[in-house]
Amino acid sequence: MIGGARVFLESAHLVNKLVLTKVKCNIDGDVFYPRLDFQKFTLENSEEHKQDDLHAYDFTIEVLSKN
Repeated sequence: MIGGARVFLESAHLVNKLVLTKVKCNIDGDVFYPRLDFQKFTLENSEEHKQDDLHAYDFTIEVLSKN
């Protein structure tokens, strides 16, 4: 989701599916998605990707659907 903190907060209750990219590095950020209760979601798919010529860091893409 692209937007500021307010967009995140106002849309959190509408989420039925999440596509999360978890990058394995430490980055300072100023906008964060609200904390979600991940007990309410089921992991559908998870793909791990290693650092390579195109990607500076290892990362995982997860697809979760709301129960």
